[in-house]
Amino acid sequence: MYSLEQDYKLNSRNKIMKIVLFSILTFFMFILDISTGPLPINFYDVVKSILGMDLSNPKYTMIIIDVRLPVALMAILVGIFLSLSGAQMQTILNNPMADPFILGISSGASLGAGLAIVFGFSAFGVVGQYMIVGNAFLFAIGASCIVYLVSKMRSVTSETMILAGIAIMFGCSAILSILQLLATERALKMLTFWNMGSLTGANWFVIKLFTIALIIVLPFFIKNVWALTILRLGDENAKSLGVSVESLRMRVLFIVSLLSAVVVSFVGTIGFIGLVAPHIARLMVGEEQRFFIPLTAVMGAFILICTSYLSKIIIPGMILPIGVITSVVGLPFFMFMILKNKKNAF
Repeated sequence: MYSLEQDYKLNSRNKIMKIVLFSILTFFMFILDISTGPLPINFYDVVKSILGMDLSNPKYTMIIIDVRLPVALMAILVGIFLSLSGAQMQTILNNPMADPFILGISSGASLGAGLAIVFGFSAFGVVGQYMIVGNAFLFAIGASCIVYLVSKMRSVTSETMILAGIAIMFGCSAILSILQLLATERALKMLTFWNMGSLTGANWFVIKLFTIALIIVLPFFIKNVWALTILRLGDENAKSLGVSVESLRMRVLFIVSLLSAVVVSFVGTIGFIGLVAPHIARLMVGEEQRFFIPLTAVMGAFILICTSYLSKIIIPGMILPIGVITSVVGLPFFMFMILKNKKNAF
């Protein structure tokens, strides 16, 4: 007969196995994504090139290291960032419908990028090749600040914050529609492509930037893993157990907003990853954050690397914008979530 301690250890071991399994699947898809393209490259050559071993055809090394590897790594990192952002927004708001896309952060970034593309508008003197990125980042942070200010109002619920995010999303979308009418043909093409979301602009500098950001924020999530778990029990229960609920909620909101802003600034709008990945992880391992956080990150990476692979094979010879594919997959899932939570959604 199993004791409670043995049951807990067995349950924990099963959850760890799920994390390991999806990590292996993610690595497999990572290699498959790199090997796929106009010039197919076999698995063995991809692995050899990544490990720094010489290939018989030096052209393969250049294609793998300089072109495909940064894009695949960007897919992994973007998936981690968006899934963690969505997971922790759902945690602090206690609402499974929350994610950076719905809270208006992505729309704010799109508006900033649109102003840079159409008018050459540069916020705070950001110029040069990163003008669009700088604008997108600043406007995404601005949208986050609005949500933050709403959250500080008295008697504000999580549903009110989500409605505020939806209002930001519609407001930014309306202004973007006006920008599209005013844009030149070239600017309109750039704006449309950017709003679809794409990994094709990945390079080693951006990869390093994303990696540094991840290294900075991970210790915070690790340090607060138990506090975040307790927060899911409700504010009153969390306070009774010594958790500074408001302080924790504001810190998490700032960090996930920063992560989302960085992603949208460089790759454009990629929706629903922050909604889908945490929900799947929650179904598999529950709310305990020491399992939920790593599986959510792995699940986000897995979904986006699969999407990157699909973007290359759906139409031969063409790479589809990755945001289009995530929207096609995510929209039915979003409708399912609405119907599932129709009694208490919003």
